Amino acid sequence: MTAPTRGSDTGYPNTMSLLQSLWQNDPSPEYAEAAARGHRTSKPKHAVIVAIAVVLGILLAAATVQLRTPKPAAQKTRDYLIDRIHAKTKSADELAEKNAKTSAAIEAAQTKALHGDNKALLTRYKNLKVAAGATAMSGAGIRLALSDGDSDQKSDTDPRAGDGSDSRVQDRDIQTIVNALWAAGAKAVTVNGARLTSLSSIRSAGGAILVDYKPLSQPYTIDALGDSDTLQARLAASSGGSYLQSLKSNYGIDVSIQAESDLTMPASDSLRLHVAHTPKSGKSAPTGGS
Repeated sequence: MTAPTRGSDTGYPNTMSLLQSLWQNDPSPEYAEAAARGHRTSKPKHAVIVAIAVVLGILLAAATVQLRTPKPAAQKTRDYLIDRIHAKTKSADELAEKNAKTSAAIEAAQTKALHGDNKALLTRYKNLKVAAGATAMSGAGIRLALSDGDSDQKSDTDPRAGDGSDSRVQDRDIQTIVNALWAAGAKAVTVNGARLTSLSSIRSAGGAILVDYKPLSQPYTIDALGDSDTLQARLAASSGGSYLQSLKSNYGIDVSIQAESDLTMPASDSLRLHVAHTPKSGKSAPTGGS
């Protein structure tokens, strides 16, 4: 009997052929097809991602520009308000100049009328004008300058502790220092050039400090007319000096004091005549009134 040859149809699998097929061919052609398909689509997917990123960047830039650019209506309103402010400021300056000229003419007429038999009344009138801040003054004195600090430190000895204050200069600080200067013997006081009188107001509105309803800007400069050595010594020995030191140490507020040999203080422009009397014929002018 002839022995069957290897690979003949004997009912047994050809083992070598199967191994060769497994080695040479992928037993899972669908895996190969999926891998090939994924490789083919990798570039298009990358391009789509890049395109989406570019679009998002453009949208973000457009939104930023739109947020930073004022809306047309808001810009028109802003421009209108700025123009109104400039116009009103110019008008106020013109009226102030006209008022100064009128006041000078009235002053000359009053001085002329009080000459002669009314010299004593003229002297009293001039003294009252000085006390009321109605006449300009100049001479030696001291200058204080205050600016906001950078520290928010608090202290148990802080005169402003407990009220939520921060390191900004406040209206009460200006009030306290001005009162201390008056008590130290100052003949006249100005804050940022505004002459103070017994009718002056120092208050705040929002974040601004106002003197006679006019906003101030930093640094807050307080000038006091008088003997510089005496004013500094009396201020340092008073509660005002302690208050200044407390503001500086507790809040870091910048405080400087220096002597000045020539300070010029304008007359107050906030004075108003409330009462006046016309002297009857044959009688001297009254010494009262305001």
